[in-house]
Amino acid sequence: MTLRVKNVGTKPIIAFRVGGGLLHGVGEELPIHASFDYGIGWNWGNSFNPDKEKHHGPVLNAGDAVELSYANVSSLTRRVLAKEGEGAFRKLKFMAPAIQYADGSSPLIPPMRFRKLP
Repeated sequence: MTLRVKNVGTKPIIAFRVGGGLLHGVGEELPIHASFDYGIGWNWGNSFNPDKEKHHGPVLNAGDAVELSYANVSSLTRRVLAKEGEGAFRKLKFMAPAIQYADGSSPLIPPMRFRKLP
């Protein structure tokens, strides 16, 4: 799976993580108060502590987009999913992303919009 992430806001982004829980069946739903057995997260950029350092690295400016692939998933997650069989999952339930802006701020619940490309 490849994700295309576009900064539709006005502030430059220096790091983000987006992901969610994996389910085996397309029609499968997680019971109330249950946790996902498996999850996946795509990571981009390098976060920093604005009180101790300055950011050095890529920036996703307003209007810019980046494509994330399986290479942007941690090696530990890839190993765990390989044991189950990556093809065994048919549904991804996205969770709230984590974002850090170039000014060092990180909103608690950043906005996120989805659009299926043709």
